[in-house]
Amino acid sequence: MHALKLINGHHIYVETHGPAIGPPVVLLHHGLGAVRSWKGQMLVLAKAGLRVVAYDRWGHGKSDPRLTYAMPFFKEDLADLECLLNELGIPEATLIGHSDGGKIAMYFAAASPQRVTCLVIVAAHIYIETKSLSEKCHVKEDVSKGQLDKGHPVTGFLAPPSANTTPAD
Repeated sequence: MHALKLINGHHIYVETHGPAIGPPVVLLHHGLGAVRSWKGQMLVLAKAGLRVVAYDRWGHGKSDPRLTYAMPFFKEDLADLECLLNELGIPEATLIGHSDGGKIAMYFAAASPQRVTCLVIVAAHIYIETKSLSEKCHVKEDVSKGQLDKGHPVTGFLAPPSANTTPAD
């Protein structure tokens, strides 16, 4: 199944493969990725009898555009994942996440351990460098001054450090 689902006020592109009654596996793509990042894994997992769910996170691939990202804690992405699982009738699942997708999977598992049967993380960033936040602010300043093309992919990842300092924000 390939569909656009209305999740938290925006459309999310979702693909599901494999048997509807198979153990669910959710694939969470990396920062600049999309469903297509998992094309080599989706069908293999489905052929193994798993119910595979892959989706373009908000602002990626075929999902609705997004102006800002709640990095580094991905609050909106966590809410979207929970809502999507509810919408698809999945009470618990294996989460497989790459890079930012891995970070989202870890945060989700920490917040909702009863919903995660297994966690597979590939190349996730498990710490936040202050230097990294500072560099993002410099790029944001360059964008606001017209010194960096606003269509550049990095511009969507910019948020002021004050919005990204603690998970409680």
